[in-house]
Amino acid sequence: MPPDDIFARVGPIKNTANTHIVSHAGHLLALMEGLGPIEVADDLTTSGPFDFDGRLAGSMTAHPKTDPVTGEMVFFGYSPVAPYLRVHSSDRSGELTWSTVVELPGPVMMHDFVVTESRVVIFDLPAVFDLHALLRGETAIFWDPARGARVGVLDRGAPGSSVRWIDVDPFWVFHFFNAHDEPDGSIAVTGCRAERLNTTFDGSELTDGYRPSVWRWTIGAEATSFGATQLDDAPTDFPRIDERRTGLDNRIGYSGHAARWSGDEVVFDGVKRYDLRTGSSEYRRFGANVTCGETVFAPDPDDPAEGSGWLLSFVHDHDADESMVAVLDAPTLEPVATVHLPRRVPFGFHGSYVAASAS
Repeated sequence: MPPDDIFARVGPIKNTANTHIVSHAGHLLALMEGLGPIEVADDLTTSGPFDFDGRLAGSMTAHPKTDPVTGEMVFFGYSPVAPYLRVHSSDRSGELTWSTVVELPGPVMMHDFVVTESRVVIFDLPAVFDLHALLRGETAIFWDPARGARVGVLDRGAPGSSVRWIDVDPFWVFHFFNAHDEPDGSIAVTGCRAERLNTTFDGSELTDGYRPSVWRWTIGAEATSFGATQLDDAPTDFPRIDERRTGLDNRIGYSGHAARWSGDEVVFDGVKRYDLRTGSSEYRRFGANVTCGETVFAPDPDDPAEGSGWLLSFVHDHDADESMVAVLDAPTLEPVATVHLPRRVPFGFHGSYVAASAS
């Protein structure tokens, strides 16, 4: 069914552009993953849809990856209609240089992925998209482990038909820390894994196994094997890294410290700093009765060492009914500044630090 037929049946789909915002080639792109990017100006006024000079077909993930060496931005887009998955790359000037279709057996929700210096890793997990249910106005995404799960490895710039798949036991990941190529040709991936899709779209109660925690996966050279190791059993999500290490070997990751995680209610009150090689961690809470959003890493422009910089997070103090931006020293998690805000800032999903010279 062509996309125009879907819109005719269910009506226009609003591009909320509310999931993430990234900077690439002088453009600020607001993303929602179900449709294409929306460009915004430096003052955050809306410029309009952005389609890479008409070359982008379909949607764009809210989690593109920018190669710190080449400046390329690698991303994908999934769809409830065929082709179900496309993978793309835009060079540092903003030109779309690679677009390819990766065949899937059916439509699935795919929120995030990882890249290395040479490859793209795709997680085809059984969060199934039911187009017929969507057309009936019913829940369109559901967990179906009987469908099976696969992990795909695709060389960057290669045709989608060359992807190499590994069948794996079903699990779910919303967000990844990073991935990198190992000297022996294998791939190391870190992310926040749950036993099953850890949200529901129909109001039903979540069952056991929905709390994600930090895991590391090893994909064998030529995608011949797949191993998994749990690094920590504490529930966490919204992982971030020093993005100067995207696709490269990195050791440090940050994620939310959960004050409470019960069913659909998740409350973060601080940030965790992980050693992704050992699984050890430390954390900093922002207060006794506070809620915080995702932590964003701001690099120190004078120090290229991994993790040299600051962590920024919106925090709301419920006792004082006050919002603020908390700034931590990333290597130590020690507070270095608090920016008090004149009004409440609603919590969103993701965000980016963009230096004034880069926007």
